[in-house]
Amino acid sequence: MKRKKEKICFIYNPSAGRGRAGRILEHLKERADELWYHAEFRVTQKEKDISLFAKEAAKDFNLIIGCGGDGTINQVVNGIAGSGADLGVIPIGSGNDFANALGLPSDPMENLKLIHNGKKRPLDLIRCSGDVETWCANTLGIGLDGWANYYASGINRVKGQMIYVIGILKAVYAYRGGMMKLSIDGKEEERELLMVTVCNGPEEGGGFKVAPDASIFDGYIDLLILEKMSVPRILWYLPKFIFQPGKKLKGVNRIRCKKVTLNTEAPLAVHCDGQGLGINIKAISAVIEPGMLMVIVP
Repeated sequence: MKRKKEKICFIYNPSAGRGRAGRILEHLKERADELWYHAEFRVTQKEKDISLFAKEAAKDFNLIIGCGGDGTINQVVNGIAGSGADLGVIPIGSGNDFANALGLPSDPMENLKLIHNGKKRPLDLIRCSGDVETWCANTLGIGLDGWANYYASGINRVKGQMIYVIGILKAVYAYRGGMMKLSIDGKEEERELLMVTVCNGPEEGGGFKVAPDASIFDGYIDLLILEKMSVPRILWYLPKFIFQPGKKLKGVNRIRCKKVTLNTEAPLAVHCDGQGLGINIKAISAVIEPGMLMVIVP
């Protein structure tokens, strides 16, 4: 395969995948040196450094590669959105839901080949504002979803999808829902809800299909709205989001829109691409920004 002169920067999170990423770093560097004359690796020591590293790299490189899980990619996106730099992804995290939405292979070396081929496509992003301001690449979870992520973030002994399953089980017994005011493309309503998930991609939590028809390229938000319901019903529904994602369920609503605003008097937990945004959020707005970023695709 011909070696390219293009300058490329890898933002590498060695702690991704519960430490798995650190074990393949040297192999990835060797292979990258075979494919590019100028391949730089910036290895993060703290998660808070990722978006800063990406922002700085975007000043000197046209192509930035996020190496890690969904949280790593989220921070890289927040570092380069609007900079003109393009995004590549090497999925080496626990869930890799965003990479799945792109249709990327799980093998890091296969992804290097894709990046080398250089096929790109304009990617939609969700712009979030209100009590927090951030870019969202995949999903924004509010309420039960946010609490599930909060509890999952403290789990260290298991891996993959099971982390999120345990987080959900803890959240189900700790959070019962509350009154939320929604404005969906200007149409306002107020009702008692358990969860609102704002989706750009179809999956989160390592394979839970929260929006099975969503596409990160279609210019729309896909909303998943769960009404307040009993604990047994929630537990009954849980596996259906894995094995029967398209089945219609009582109290589960899916809406396609361009913008959604949520306000509540009681504070809520919220996550963005698996990154906790806080547990005391009362106001948040999300709007789709079509074709905001060019991304490497198969």
